Amino acid sequence: MKTKNILIYSGLLLGGLLFGYLLFGGGSSEPQSMEEHIAETHTNAEGNVVYTCSMHPQVREDEPGDCPICGMELIPANELGEDNASTQNPNAVKISQAAMALADIQTTEVRKEIPVQETRLPGKVVVNQNLVSNITAHFPGRVRELYVDFTGDYVRKGQRLASIYSPELITAQRELLETARFKEQNPRLYESARRKLMLWEFPEETIDQIERSGEVMQELDFFAPVSGYVSDISISREDHISEGMVMYRIADLSKVWIEFEAYETVIGRLSKGDEVAFQVSSLGGQTFKGEVNFIEPFLNADSRTVKVRVTTENPNTRMKPGMFAEGVISSGSNQTERMLIPRSAVMW
Repeated sequence: MKTKNILIYSGLLLGGLLFGYLLFGGGSSEPQSMEEHIAETHTNAEGNVVYTCSMHPQVREDEPGDCPICGMELIPANELGEDNASTQNPNAVKISQAAMALADIQTTEVRKEIPVQETRLPGKVVVNQNLVSNITAHFPGRVRELYVDFTGDYVRKGQRLASIYSPELITAQRELLETARFKEQNPRLYESARRKLMLWEFPEETIDQIERSGEVMQELDFFAPVSGYVSDISISREDHISEGMVMYRIADLSKVWIEFEAYETVIGRLSKGDEVAFQVSSLGGQTFKGEVNFIEPFLNADSRTVKVRVTTENPNTRMKPGMFAEGVISSGSNQTERMLIPRSAVMW
């Protein structure tokens, strides 16, 4: 019995020694340094957990909180899987894949080029004043009939606009008929009578008709000298008109102006020939291109702006005068090549 108890106690002692060896003596025989311990556990010398920012790893705090730079919540440094603080470059930024996805971080190459300044300007579509025609009366008279009587209507060159009674027209017709009888003897007088009616913008077909009929027409039709859209009508039926009076205004919209408003702070960087990329708000984000062909020489004292103009083609008259537009003007620079990065990449 005594021998049996000795064996039991001996077994327990050996088991305790083996357990102690495995628990305390089975690792590396070399003691771990404080720096290795900090690097492995991401704690400081006092054993406290170090907290850092996923966007700014140079931030190291002893307790949780918010990043003093961006305000993001600090997390334990070991969650970043980064290098230890002793080897971390203070100017380097290292973040986790999850933080990159959350921040939607994108990269681009740094390139060396001559800087090009881009200026955004608001604007609108306006009528090209070089393609506007005023249809005026060349003689006094009375309007008997209007064949085009509302604005916005499209007229073609040679289309009948109105019928006019005028004593001067009657006199001019009589002169034509009288000189036509003696055109063999006095051709210059005959040509002068015809030219008078032609200068009043009557077509040759109308003049030939007067000659063939040999009769004076009491009313003569007035025809459009150009094609375009009627933007203004200044006469009504039975109105009396005088020589030089504007009766119609017709605008050709095959080319239009885009007029931008440039504030005085950016005028110095703009010049004729600058490239412009612009969009018209009503045309679904389509981008058009042109170049600056006019910069107004006078500053508007109320708005502190000048008008910057672009002339552009307008197929199918898609751009309507009055539509809003927004343009980006690219201005060249006299500077030498420089290292360029996107403006959005500059954080402070």
